[in-house]
Amino acid sequence: MADQEQQADNRLSQALHAFEGYSVLTRFFVPLNLALIFSLHMIWVINKLLPFPDNIQKALAFFLGIGFFWSVSLILWCESRSCSKRSQKIVLGIGLGIIAALTFFSSFFSTNVFLLLATSVVMVATAAYTKAKTDNAAYWLFNHNLWLAAGFAIIVGLLLMAGFSLILGTLDYLFGGRVGRQFFSFFNVIAMGVIAPIYWLSLIGKDFTLQVEEGGVYDFTSGAVATIIKYILVPLLLFYTVILYGYSLKILFTMNMPKGQLGWMVLAYGAIGTLTATMAWPSRKTGGRLVSFFWRYWFWLLLVPLALMFLAVYQRIAQYGVTFDRYNLTAAGIWLLTVSLYFIVYREKADLRVIPAWLAFFFFVSSFGFWGATGLSNKHQQNILTQLLEDRGFLKNKVLVKAKERKKDLSTDDQARVFSIVRYLDDHDGLKPLKPWFKNSKSAWFKKIDVTDDQKILKALGAENGYKYGRRGRSGSVDSGLAFRYTATDGKSMFQAVENIKNYDEMMGPIALHHYTSEAKLPKMLKKAVKGQNNFYIALYQNILMLRDKDGNEFSFDFLPVALKFSNHFPAPSPTAEESDKLSKHAPLWLKKTVNGIEIALKITALNGLISKDKKELNYLNVTFLIFRGKAE
Repeated sequence: MADQEQQADNRLSQALHAFEGYSVLTRFFVPLNLALIFSLHMIWVINKLLPFPDNIQKALAFFLGIGFFWSVSLILWCESRSCSKRSQKIVLGIGLGIIAALTFFSSFFSTNVFLLLATSVVMVATAAYTKAKTDNAAYWLFNHNLWLAAGFAIIVGLLLMAGFSLILGTLDYLFGGRVGRQFFSFFNVIAMGVIAPIYWLSLIGKDFTLQVEEGGVYDFTSGAVATIIKYILVPLLLFYTVILYGYSLKILFTMNMPKGQLGWMVLAYGAIGTLTATMAWPSRKTGGRLVSFFWRYWFWLLLVPLALMFLAVYQRIAQYGVTFDRYNLTAAGIWLLTVSLYFIVYREKADLRVIPAWLAFFFFVSSFGFWGATGLSNKHQQNILTQLLEDRGFLKNKVLVKAKERKKDLSTDDQARVFSIVRYLDDHDGLKPLKPWFKNSKSAWFKKIDVTDDQKILKALGAENGYKYGRRGRSGSVDSGLAFRYTATDGKSMFQAVENIKNYDEMMGPIALHHYTSEAKLPKMLKKAVKGQNNFYIALYQNILMLRDKDGNEFSFDFLPVALKFSNHFPAPSPTAEESDKLSKHAPLWLKKTVNGIEIALKITALNGLISKDKKELNYLNVTFLIFRGKAE
């Protein structure tokens, strides 16, 4: 025990020595420079100092982030093999060149940068242990220290952020300036982007042969991990296993597969359980009966939930085709299944490296290429869309049939399906292969090289209103651009305004809708009498607010002209005093429309959004009053 404590003290002193800057800068020179450049890049992005297009800025940020972990992995790999400095530089150059190609030419390679980032992070766990023969005890201890150090690095970064915030806030308070606000983002980015990585890398040891003692606890952190596994993780996972097996019996008897998030639930369960099994390796024989049972039978217990997951994913793919999420669920399921079978076969002889190494392999293979998550799912959705339109007579020889030559329009179900696929392809950069469909079109837009306007494609296919018949609207964030904001400043409260409204039979509101809202229920204001107009459907899609009553009368309001008007004069976050005076002249903002003798008037309390080069989308809309007039006699 004394020798073990001495080894622990030696490692601690070595780590502190490294953190003082003695060797970390020379050992991890490339990744630390990438971290520094990444931090400067983020500061420039936050302060809008870069003249580059958004796609270039995004590619650069991902290259630097992925390159950081990638280069750390390559350095550890070279050190474990005692490579020369010259060889290490060659390996780093080739590795970073591959990452640069995959990130900066992501459209050509169908790259998903998030999967590539996951690959680079997982690679750090196994890079130093790629030789044929490696002891599980050494591999376990290295990763224990590696990720514990990463946790401490995050804590260090957060503490520095809190300290910087306190100092800068105090300066502002005492001296009445804006120093803190100007430098707040700068210090926070430096804390998490530079100081935390330096701290983490300084704690990575050079001795890859140190081993954890099986069946015993030689330091505080290993004891803490063993306690968490024994009293928290293993009992919870076994209890959750009972639930999943009970649910499996229910499915077997009812023959009814559930719809929803079953696949992701099983994946989270399997991943957490497999990680727990890995962490429990040193105490698998001495951690108690539950831990011993868990280690021995976990990979057997995982087989039935995995079968459920594969059935659920197969059902969704059969109905709606391969998507990015379903591809990744399938790949993750295969990873868990192969790992389970490997540990079932080899048992005590199993190599712990298989778990992260196989995961990194799946991440990397899925991250790019026509076989990857983006490439394969886009191709499958394009094929489904092509087949549907050919069956309906909208496509002939892969060319779009003119509207007047089509026998009939798409049904509501077909419109919803087409709408869903086109929006999916737009979200995953998969619209360009559709360009040959429009080669006979007279529209100049269809002759452009870059096909990015999903709305025009939907309109050409007669499915621009497909969102009305689907189950969900668009989700996701609005891209960056010029922000606009409108807020009514007439000073009247809701009920004061009601008293001044004449000749309207029904009133509803206020209603707040966001850019991802597909449908909304209309709350009723009972301040005025209601005369039978009860059932209304409302949906917001991008800039269009659509209303439909029980008789099928439809009212659509396009907010894009209003948004463009206010984006030129009243940018977010808040107008100046002069701009507020101009704005007050426009309040309240009313929009009116009459269909079949029914008039609808909208009083807009607030709207905001973003205007960029490629997209113009309403981000938020608050309709203070939604008013209906009865049909004319």
